[in-house]
Amino acid sequence: MSSISALSRVPFGQKSGRMVTPVEVESGRACNCTCPGCNAPLIAKKGEQNIWHFAHDGLACAIGAETALHLMAKQILADERSVQLPAVEISLSATDALGKLQIVSAVLARAVNVKYEAVEIEVARDNRRPDAVGSGRGLSVEHRIEVFVSHAVDPLKASELEASDCACYEICLNDIPVQTTIAELRDAVTAAAHRIRWISYPGMATARRVLETKLQRLLGDAVQSKMEQDAHSAAVYASLDEEERLEKANRARQAREKKQSEQKLARANDSFKGTSTENKRAFLHAKLRLPAGTVPVILNTRVGGDRSFGVDRDVWQSDIFRKCILGGGHREIALENVLGWMQLRYVVSPEFPNAANIALWKYFSSLESSGFVRHIGRQRFLVLRDVAPWLDVANEIVGIWFWAPGAFFCKREELEEANIRGNFGLTSIALASILRRFHAEYLADGEPEDAAQSISQLIEISPMIVLNLLEEAGVVSNPRK
Repeated sequence: MSSISALSRVPFGQKSGRMVTPVEVESGRACNCTCPGCNAPLIAKKGEQNIWHFAHDGLACAIGAETALHLMAKQILADERSVQLPAVEISLSATDALGKLQIVSAVLARAVNVKYEAVEIEVARDNRRPDAVGSGRGLSVEHRIEVFVSHAVDPLKASELEASDCACYEICLNDIPVQTTIAELRDAVTAAAHRIRWISYPGMATARRVLETKLQRLLGDAVQSKMEQDAHSAAVYASLDEEERLEKANRARQAREKKQSEQKLARANDSFKGTSTENKRAFLHAKLRLPAGTVPVILNTRVGGDRSFGVDRDVWQSDIFRKCILGGGHREIALENVLGWMQLRYVVSPEFPNAANIALWKYFSSLESSGFVRHIGRQRFLVLRDVAPWLDVANEIVGIWFWAPGAFFCKREELEEANIRGNFGLTSIALASILRRFHAEYLADGEPEDAAQSISQLIEISPMIVLNLLEEAGVVSNPRK
């Protein structure tokens, strides 16, 4: 839909002081409705192809649709007088000195389906005017209600409301499509507890202070425990001889690096899982170095169950190709491990039993047909070809270069030997610079070509010489050579 068409469409109109749907009025100009945003006349569009809606009878305004959603939501509150409310819960967290996440929480009220006796719209309370106020004999306090379509309650206002000890919640409708139906909007307003955010509640400020005190006590206990552990470790460390200390320190370093690596990977997977489909696609296109506007068939293969991962098939197939195929050399892949990895990065909701397993099997079968893998029994495949075809013309140096396994453990002596074998004629200072730079690129998850380019600028030699030297030392490899 064009932006002009989207602006001209208004889901609900205003007539005789009330919001109405296209169903309730005559077609065309006979509806006698106006735009709630600009008060201009509306036309009721009740065709057979599009969802029934209103359109401006002339130039469209920019706020009609959002204003219509906001006003209709308040009208639904006043008419229905019923809302499914979540529990009122406060939770505070912090990481203590031992690296453990400490969480303290308190529940001030249980989840409930409240039935208001009255809902007033836009009435003043404490020099403020909430969108609605619900009250009834069954409530200990009245509920102030805010409707979030385009503007949420800001932090300053939230702090002031909490300090006033009133009960206030916000109904979040910012992701509701403009062309929603009245039934969908009614459900979102009255029956979707996950859309409601409690902003303030009687006793919330006091409970927060109690939780803050409790959290600070836990953090202080952790500091004391850390000091005691450090003192104990220092005493034990002092009793060990030099060899034992070095061995223990090495094991501790490896364990620490492994844990940090696992935590970094978990954070990366969580971040990837939570971002939008378009952000996922942009990240993968950059990693795969896909030409702009191009998605090869091998990354967009129609297979059974391809909707099981909550994104378009080109996204999850690109991710699998990047992780399992590209640049890894000949190795075995178990589909059960691939599925476990996918569950960390996507919301896996199979459209039918075993759909996710079937989608993976079919996709790897298509990779086998294209010569990338070979089935070697059960749910296992062997990678035969780890280079992307579209990179044959994308690389400006020779092809696509990959870090060799164990590249980080390359020593300066190995570079010096490679320098002699390959007759490159590089000085010791140049070799030291190359060693430092490729270690830095390797740790930063950079590409060999990036390391070669930055080294060539640093010591003024050809990036091709750098790559050939690293290849001679067994640090990088180029499958196309």
